[in-house]
Amino acid sequence: MVLASGAGARQFFTLLGIDVPLEGVAGYQVLLSDSGVEFRNSVIYGDGGLCFTPMRRGLQIGGTIEFARRGAAPNSRRAQIILDKARRVLPQLKMESHEFGVGYRLFLPDTKPIIDRSKRLPNVLMAIGHGQLGLTLGVTTGRLIAEMASGRSPSTDLSPFSAYRF
Repeated sequence: MVLASGAGARQFFTLLGIDVPLEGVAGYQVLLSDSGVEFRNSVIYGDGGLCFTPMRRGLQIGGTIEFARRGAAPNSRRAQIILDKARRVLPQLKMESHEFGVGYRLFLPDTKPIIDRSKRLPNVLMAIGHGQLGLTLGVTTGRLIAEMASGRSPSTDLSPFSAYRF
């Protein structure tokens, strides 16, 4: 079994007897159902801190995070900042039909993910806590987990990513 989940992962770590200071960083986004602009791929506008991603439901624009206490209500002002920045970058955007959203990305205090095997249940592999880099690091993490699952030694030293480092 591979544990690669969201904020509910805390419960799994408790069951595995591992103390992990895992927190969710709130990542805000705006979805424009009819943006009037076509993107074929995700485009990151680094100077503006935005990412434009075409989705089936419309154009998703992400670009701000918030370190908030656990259980804090979403702060829609963060999403409004994204909408305002996007308007400056692409003034032709249609913004009449928009939806604000927030998702929680798992984050660890040392900013490193967990890529490890449970000592209590050796058939449980863990790949979690990539913060904002889950998609970016997903291929590499997936390869390492596949190596571990097939009984091979990982091609990279995984000790810095141990679940037991805390």
